Amino acid sequence: MGKKASLNKLSVYIGLYAAHRVLIRLANENESVPHLEREVDNYERFAIKSSKGNWNEDDLELIKEIAVKRCCEKLEHYQKLDDANYRLIEETIAEIMKELELI
Repeated sequence: MGKKASLNKLSVYIGLYAAHRVLIRLANENESVPHLEREVDNYERFAIKSSKGNWNEDDLELIKEIAVKRCCEKLEHYQKLDDANYRLIEETIAEIMKELELI
């Protein structure tokens, strides 16, 4: 798989990983949390497997941009996003990228 395809795949996994982490934080229904936690675990594993690579600063910025976009697309199915949600999304993606040792 080429670098561009790997970058896109990683970005999507990070975005979906972040979306499910945000949904857990915002969940109104406790019965949803176990399912969301399983999704977080799955996307975390996918992101870890995909994170290995030689990423430069431009790549990392693009990964973040695509991840934010994918996360927002996912979350818009559940609720209207406001500025606080966008800040939470960006913070969560930054946390994930640190956990993956990308930044």
